[in-house]
Amino acid sequence: DWVKRSENYRIHAKIQPDLPYGPGERERIDFFPAENTDSPILIYFHGGYWQRGDKSVYSFLAEPFVNNGVSVALVNYDLCPSVRISEITPQTQRAVSWIWQNASKLGGSQDKIYVTGHSAGGHITAMLMATDWPSLSPDLPLDLVKGGIPVSGLFDLEPLRYSTINDGVRMDSPEASSES
Repeated sequence: DWVKRSENYRIHAKIQPDLPYGPGERERIDFFPAENTDSPILIYFHGGYWQRGDKSVYSFLAEPFVNNGVSVALVNYDLCPSVRISEITPQTQRAVSWIWQNASKLGGSQDKIYVTGHSAGGHITAMLMATDWPSLSPDLPLDLVKGGIPVSGLFDLEPLRYSTINDGVRMDSPEASSES
């Protein structure tokens, strides 16, 4: 029922769909602005073991936040096996940086950015919360992300190397270690 709920919300919502944050086909954001142009921004990353999923399935999640004064950005990212997990982390960092740089044009506050996601999105959330933003670009503040909630995240990736999940993800031990 998530797909139907999301389709219904998208019909009535104020939405800025498929905003490009990079050159890739999946490097797109759906932005749902709240009424207040200085609203907090919640950035959501979908799950799917880094191999499946699409932002459009989760549009319904934006509704209660937008109705309560929080803008929501739903982010797509490249999926394995087309890329490795170690490529997804920098890609999502670019997405968050892009949102920070464009916050006022989008209709939200640069100073109130939060991240969340479930499953693989929980992993992405944790990686973003641990990011040293100024090392990516000197204009980015260290506290770019004010907080986050990783939901059912995957944090110790080494055990996944011995499961069928790794058939598509293709992690080796160094990558599992660096992305944990």
